[in-house]
Amino acid sequence: MMLANNFLSLLAALLSLTNAAVLAAAAVATPDDTSIGPVNSTLSTRACSLRCLHPQQSVQVTDIQDLATHLQNDDPNKLEYVSHQNFITCTRGTAKGCVHNFYLTENTHVSHWEVGWAVQSVKDGCCSSGSTCYGKIQTGQGDSDLYPDIETYSAYEACA
Repeated sequence: MMLANNFLSLLAALLSLTNAAVLAAAAVATPDDTSIGPVNSTLSTRACSLRCLHPQQSVQVTDIQDLATHLQNDDPNKLEYVSHQNFITCTRGTAKGCVHNFYLTENTHVSHWEVGWAVQSVKDGCCSSGSTCYGKIQTGQGDSDLYPDIETYSAYEACA
């Protein structure tokens, strides 16, 4: 029992440090990239930490663009609830956007525009010339100043 309590205390401390590191990284984020659409007034800053991955399934670049365009133009200010340690998804063709809230106890809302911005950022930053691309992760921002991961994957893959 003592070992389990020590382990839980260590795990809680590690998660606290991880959340602090995420917030510290967000504090040095770059300003909004307005070249891909209007700035959503409820989300004033962006964390910019694009990570390009290589999962199993490729995604059609045109589907990634279609997903981003759809999210940014079809009710862009609509907020989707993402509870703590949970995720939501949206799909167009072979492309899927996954919004992960890895925070231990904090919930947030993410706008359609924010998800579209992240998907577009992945396309622009990770997809080289060609018709297919692989999964990517961009850090987004929720309405409660949390920074969930917004991942772009193949619609045939599970959100990681």
